[in-house]
Amino acid sequence: LALIYAEAEAAQRRATLAEETLTLTVADARAALTLVEEGREPLLRGIQGEAEAASARATRDEAVAERDAAYARLTAVAMIPVPVTQIEDSLLDEAPTTIGSVIEDAPTVRVAEAQRSAAERRIDVQRVQARPDINASIG
Repeated sequence: LALIYAEAEAAQRRATLAEETLTLTVADARAALTLVEEGREPLLRGIQGEAEAASARATRDEAVAERDAAYARLTAVAMIPVPVTQIEDSLLDEAPTTIGSVIEDAPTVRVAEAQRSAAERRIDVQRVQARPDINASIG
């Protein structure tokens, strides 16, 4: 259920992003058409702007269709009597609980770290003691 919910939330975000992209693309296309009408840009630039706007509309329509399908799946899986039309509580924004911090605080981990530290110190001591004592006497 959580996976279906997260998929629906992600689809909702993609649809929102596609809507924003469409708004910006249409504004760019209008600006390009204005420049074409003023003679400051070639006609090709206006046609490119219209093509980009059409592509953005198609992307938005696809994202909205995916969002609606995800809402329908969530409604069916969760057996909600009223169809889902919007997701307000986010699962994607919540920070996952990190297992690493829980493991690092475990007593057995602390004991193992202390043993490792003690072993490293013993190794350092042995290295110092293993150096040969070079004393020469002539005589």
